[in-house]
Amino acid sequence: YNREERALCAHLFRLLHEKLATQPDSGPLADLLRLLAGKNIALLAGGSLAPETLPDTGDARLYCETALVRDLYAHLRAEGDALRDYRALHAFMNRLVAFYAAAEARTRVRLYSELPAPLASPHETHPRQIIERNASLAPDERLTADEEHVYRQVQAAFHAKPDLLICAGDLLLVFEAKYTEAFSAEQLNRSRTLTALWAAEPLYHELGFARPPRYALLTLGRADARVPGAESVDVSWREVAEIAAHYYFAQDRSLQAFAAAAARP
Repeated sequence: YNREERALCAHLFRLLHEKLATQPDSGPLADLLRLLAGKNIALLAGGSLAPETLPDTGDARLYCETALVRDLYAHLRAEGDALRDYRALHAFMNRLVAFYAAAEARTRVRLYSELPAPLASPHETHPRQIIERNASLAPDERLTADEEHVYRQVQAAFHAKPDLLICAGDLLLVFEAKYTEAFSAEQLNRSRTLTALWAAEPLYHELGFARPPRYALLTLGRADARVPGAESVDVSWREVAEIAAHYYFAQDRSLQAFAAAAARP
């Protein structure tokens, strides 16, 4: 049963695209947004998702298992290799470190470009390896305890791949989905911080936003799933199955998958 939510999210990705190109305001995505607005979902930077604040879905972009930090780094690394100029990559990494230093309330942290050459060189050390390579440095060059904590968060951002993203109008919704596994407070806190990162400069541009979006982290799972710090999931597989039933025949494999997820004890 490990990670079966991936398969369910692939079916959901398919469902949310139905009618999106022809009748976006009367399709499954619009249904899902109206469902969320009816629950008065809190946005992470303040305010809530209310019916009167729902965006137009005509320009919606949907993504599954997005590794935005990892992929933008790879793009900037390739660009730097071609131009033999890594200033854009260093600027991105410096922003990333500064964001996590502020989020973790750590004030004495060297930026990426200020680290010893082996750690800040894309040819010698990938950011996911900084903590590992740090142990090989001379004692006076190694990361401090605060720096190690922050760079662990940076490494986690490279590994993070939330299950589903919805970008529409000025709204960014990031979903963490579960099927058989439990939600953990640690993962949800990490995902909230990641969502705030994606909604900040420069990453929101990569998701097609012209300005910083409103944003929220949402949970998707069984109706009876326990969610740390919340009474229930934001969206249940049962609710997804009910939306799908309006668009698919009973024999449709996606509808059957949602119904099976909703019925599982």
